[in-house]
Amino acid sequence: MLEKLGKVKEHVDNAVGQQKEANQKLPLRQLPQAQPNQRASEEELKKALEALQDEEQQQQQQQQQQQQGNEEENEEGGKDEQQEGQQDQEQGDEEKEKEQQEQEMQAAKAEDILNEEKDQREERRRQMPVRFRAVDKNW
Repeated sequence: MLEKLGKVKEHVDNAVGQQKEANQKLPLRQLPQAQPNQRASEEELKKALEALQDEEQQQQQQQQQQQQGNEEENEEGGKDEQQEGQQDQEQGDEEKEKEQQEQEMQAAKAEDILNEEKDQREERRRQMPVRFRAVDKNW
C-alpha cells in the first residue's frame, strides 16, 4: 500500500511540476508552448488517479471477500459498505468532471485572449494610414 501511495505522490509531484512550467509560459503569451506541459500534467494526474483507483479496487475486493464470509451473520452491513464504495466512486467521477471543466475553461480563456489580441492587431492595422507613393508616368 505504501508503494502505491508513493507512486501516486510521484505522479502528483510530476503533475505539479508540469503545471508550474506551463504557468511560467502563460504570462509570456506562449500558449502553444504551454500546451505540452498542460497535457503532461493531465496525464500525470490521470496516472495518479488510476493508481488510487487500483488501490481502492483492491480494498473493495478485500471488503467483498470479508463480506461473503460475514454475509451469513449480517447482510445489511455488507450492503452499507457497497453503497459507500459506490458513493466514493461517484465522488471520484465528479472530481474528474470538475478538473476537465476547469481545463476547458482555461483553454477557453486562453482562446479568448488570443482572439482579443488578433482583433486588436487587426484594428491597429486598419487605423494605420495607407501611404501611396507617386508613380512615374510612362505615357
